[in-house]
Amino acid sequence: MESNSISLKDVWAKTDPFQSILTHSTLSGLIAQVIWNQMPEGVREELAQFLSCTQEQVKAWLGYLVSLHDIGKVEELFQWQWPTMRAWIEQAGKKPEFADTKVRHERTTVAALNERIWKELGAEKSLRSFYAGVLGAHHQGKDGEGGSKHTKNSSFWNGLQAELEETMRHLFLKTEVVFFPPVEKPQKGPAGALLLGLTILSDWIASGDLFADAETWFDPEKTWAEAEQKVEQFLEDSGLCGSDVDFGREFSEVWPNIPRGGLRGLQEDIESLFAETKERISVVLIEAPMGEGKTEAGIYAALQMARQWKKHGFYVGLPTSATSNQMVGRMRAFLALHGLEDTVRLLHSMAWLVDEDLPEMQFDTEEEAYAANCIWVNDTVIVPAGYPAVLKAVQGMGYKTLTVDTSEYRKLDGGLSCLSLRF
Repeated sequence: MESNSISLKDVWAKTDPFQSILTHSTLSGLIAQVIWNQMPEGVREELAQFLSCTQEQVKAWLGYLVSLHDIGKVEELFQWQWPTMRAWIEQAGKKPEFADTKVRHERTTVAALNERIWKELGAEKSLRSFYAGVLGAHHQGKDGEGGSKHTKNSSFWNGLQAELEETMRHLFLKTEVVFFPPVEKPQKGPAGALLLGLTILSDWIASGDLFADAETWFDPEKTWAEAEQKVEQFLEDSGLCGSDVDFGREFSEVWPNIPRGGLRGLQEDIESLFAETKERISVVLIEAPMGEGKTEAGIYAALQMARQWKKHGFYVGLPTSATSNQMVGRMRAFLALHGLEDTVRLLHSMAWLVDEDLPEMQFDTEEEAYAANCIWVNDTVIVPAGYPAVLKAVQGMGYKTLTVDTSEYRKLDGGLSCLSLRF
């Protein structure tokens, strides 16, 4: 850095190791576009419809939008937090007036884009507010204010923010004029959720080990393709890339262990529903007594809806960790029926206790599986009382344990994690 200037290559986005705002912003936009390419066709079609754009236009806009999520870090109070940058700021004569103020950079992002940069570019108020709001939500639930707006150094930092926006605009949109995709009010919820999710995931990947040394090698003009390959491999290795598997349209194709003549009435009805209904189905509600094959019918319905909507993969939501633990085995058996790799993941709070990599901790009964809903507080794992197999498994891993009686809570399907407030 020159003795009297600070450039975008000097402004920090990450400090350990150092990653400049220019590198981090570019990588975040690049990653968002790679994720876009890997998303199911149905999701891409929906988002393009929400934004009234072609898929290519959405991809370009997505790269540009996500690349600006941390523009609020280009601000004097935020930059002052890092001792190395603090010395440079003082050397350049740009010391902030209120150096001890705690700031939230995402709030500064909203203000910079909504109130100044995009406003000056002619964006319609509701659209710039919507898109800035999406970026402003990428860090949630934290205290602090937006960065300083009117100080003796404002014009300097505002100029750097404008330079970053212009650089990202030329890189991703390749135009001088920004086209803000219109979003109708009913579509703002789903469109915003998709854009926010893509922003958070892209930021997370750009901030992780994959690009920890990016400042030493990443150059948009020379190593763009290399960075894309890294992201593609990461998504593959992380299980974030779905695969389009054709499980068939008939019930006995989806469930080859159930012969045609062995279908229950409920299962025949679900098969007929999808065979006879012309429009795409969004919701199927199945009610039947135990033993009628509801689970198989539900999975069949989910796969047929995925086919209709050009999507893949699905979540199975169950009311307790115990029933979730039991369902994992059934889903793994289902994939094995089709000779597919086990990609089932258990997502509740203590899923590691029944992870496939720990076969000795599989619990044979629902009674013991209930106790897998433990909580880890400091150095102690709190375990429901009365479940010796779980208690032994946790203690066998070297953890200190504390047992508590949850019998009354269990009567209401309550577990330790949903009864706990942790901070």
